[in-house]
Amino acid sequence: ELVAATPYLSPLDRGMDLLRDWRRAGVEVTTIVPTLAATNHTAAHAHYKKYRHGILKSGAHLYEYRHDPSEASRALADTAPVRSRFISFHLKALVIDRKTSFIGSLNLDPRAVDINTESGLLIDSPALAEELLAVFEELRQPENAWKLSLDEDGKLLWTSASGTLRTPPARSKGQRFLDHLLRMLPVEGQL
Repeated sequence: ELVAATPYLSPLDRGMDLLRDWRRAGVEVTTIVPTLAATNHTAAHAHYKKYRHGILKSGAHLYEYRHDPSEASRALADTAPVRSRFISFHLKALVIDRKTSFIGSLNLDPRAVDINTESGLLIDSPALAEELLAVFEELRQPENAWKLSLDEDGKLLWTSASGTLRTPPARSKGQRFLDHLLRMLPVEGQL
């Protein structure tokens, strides 16, 4: 089992091949990333979105954290008396087989893997892994995240406590336009 949370997900071909290999070997894979509405890096999101279908077709579970989560989740980000217009998702952690955890600055994208200097802790502790999995479970609750799936025609669906959408949640039409525009730039390896 692999459960991962990352603000930026751009697996490229090599990451998608690895995901398919894991799934064929029976590894359960769950990933939590921000929605377009909850990202602080629209360009990174613009290049992540092309992987959604492949991730779901592999049989992996994909959740997108909401920009308007529950009050309990907001309490982890807001500091009274300030209330944010939206919550951004920036957790970088993963749990392997319920016993090993990674927590650090590494994103699951080309820039973090190939260009930046990233760090983190790889911790062999079933107790810590279970605590981190409890955090992940709370993050992916319907009031905090959209569960992605494919309909019978292979089109994306976003389902949460707010219902089901056929278009990705965004904060504005301008953000959707920017997401579309940035997807056309050949910069994925730099994101």
